[in-house]
Amino acid sequence: MFGKVSHPKTRAHREPPPWVRRCIKLAVGLLFLSHYSIVHAGPEWHQIKQKIRSQYPTVPHLSTSTLDDLLNNPDGNSVLLLDAREPKEYEVSHLPGAKLAPSEKLALNEIAKAPAGTSVVVYCSVGYRSARLAARLRARGYEVSNLEGSIFEWVNSGRPVYRGERRVSGVHPYDKNWGQLLDRDKWAFPN
Repeated sequence: MFGKVSHPKTRAHREPPPWVRRCIKLAVGLLFLSHYSIVHAGPEWHQIKQKIRSQYPTVPHLSTSTLDDLLNNPDGNSVLLLDAREPKEYEVSHLPGAKLAPSEKLALNEIAKAPAGTSVVVYCSVGYRSARLAARLRARGYEVSNLEGSIFEWVNSGRPVYRGERRVSGVHPYDKNWGQLLDRDKWAFPN
């Protein structure tokens, strides 16, 4: 009279087939990996910026948002942007109005053409080459800043880049390692 009541297993209580369990495990694994890569992408930028600052302590570093404000301030000083990357990288895209200056000599030529009071900002892909060039120019007595995060951070944050006068969306990734800091959908190569 007081025995156990047994319920037949319904569909909702059955174990899923093995292939469903494998798919669930795979999905959880992929979710973990994507979360891991997103969480760990930030410290790389932080470490790179910190290393550049420590290697070039005399060079002032300008954020991409500060440069954006300077470029969009009609009442401010003019800004000379020097692109310290190689010609093949510049060919793909560059910041608005930037001049190609991968060497100290070319940078000095561009600075000589600029009006007095012009702010000089150097950039490259992530900031190493531009910080090195900025340090050399500062050693010669010029007031020069490095764009922290350079063109990769600029374009990753949705700011415009150009090929000549035409606005484009891609940037040369430099190589596979450094290119990891550039959003993959922004990778572009010379035609």
